[in-house]
Amino acid sequence: MAANHWLSCFDRLVKMASLINKETVCNLHELIREFCKSHYLGLKNKIQLEQGNHMNNSSKENLIQLLKENNVIKFGEFTLSSGRQSDYYVDMKRAVTSPIILSQVAEIIAERIDEKSIDRIAGPALGAIPLVTAVSLATGIPMLMIRKAKKDYGTSNFIEGDLVEGDQVVVLEDVTTTGNSLLDAVKVIDENGGKVQKTFVIVDRDEGAKVIFKEKRIAFEPLVSIDELR
Repeated sequence: MAANHWLSCFDRLVKMASLINKETVCNLHELIREFCKSHYLGLKNKIQLEQGNHMNNSSKENLIQLLKENNVIKFGEFTLSSGRQSDYYVDMKRAVTSPIILSQVAEIIAERIDEKSIDRIAGPALGAIPLVTAVSLATGIPMLMIRKAKKDYGTSNFIEGDLVEGDQVVVLEDVTTTGNSLLDAVKVIDENGGKVQKTFVIVDRDEGAKVIFKEKRIAFEPLVSIDELR
């Protein structure tokens, strides 16, 4: 409607401007049409973006609900692997063994990456491998498994899967505290010729990982933070 209004106004001005030559009128007419077309496309893209953001928000809310329903986050008094005491525990094994949670995670990550620019989906063994597998199946992007230590038998590989020098890689993790295990995985990819484009984690405990990744200028995106699960 707005575009038709502009064209109507312009047509009336053209009829009044008898001193303007025909070539100038045609050029102006074309400019106005291009402006209206751009305005329409810009508005259309804005609407699509808002719809996409709504879909992303909806997917995230679904994931949060699933994590709660499956008792992935437990509150109480816990001793962590580091020996430190905590008033909550993130039991990610309950998440990475749930097909519905893995499916939701894969859907969210698939929405947030450009599949055409990614060559490999990677993650450290053992916890991240179900996530990597789910995202690989959802996107069709080949996967890599990063070992915690190099094998001392067989092929002695640190990485299982085919990583070609220059490959663009997304690295996944199930949960981060300081982010050190995820950083170790990123380092292995870098040392073997890959280029880490982005990292994802299902749950970030908000205990330093974001700061470290920002300092190292590595894109780090938690799907959910612990505060959103309280």
